[in-house]
Amino acid sequence: MNRYGTFAITLDDGRSLVPSRQPLLDTARLLLSEGENPNAWIEMRRARNPGMLAASGQIGVCAKLTVREDRKIGPVFVPYRPFQNFDTEDGA
Repeated sequence: MNRYGTFAITLDDGRSLVPSRQPLLDTARLLLSEGENPNAWIEMRRARNPGMLAASGQIGVCAKLTVREDRKIGPVFVPYRPFQNFDTEDGA
């Protein structure tokens, strides 16, 4: 994690993705959009300790989630909706 709270993402095929605050979930959405099997598993490992599994899940399940965190709530998994804004009371 860098000083901005984002993680670098490198896939097994060598591609580097845009840094993310929720790399497992964002990568799952990318892989799903590329036609990856939604029942396949995705794993997240830390660069400093690649032998330790940090998080994992089915691509289809992870792609449907995002993390909500604000002054009152968080961090918790919530359903993913593109272009969310949790700064308003209704989340719209």
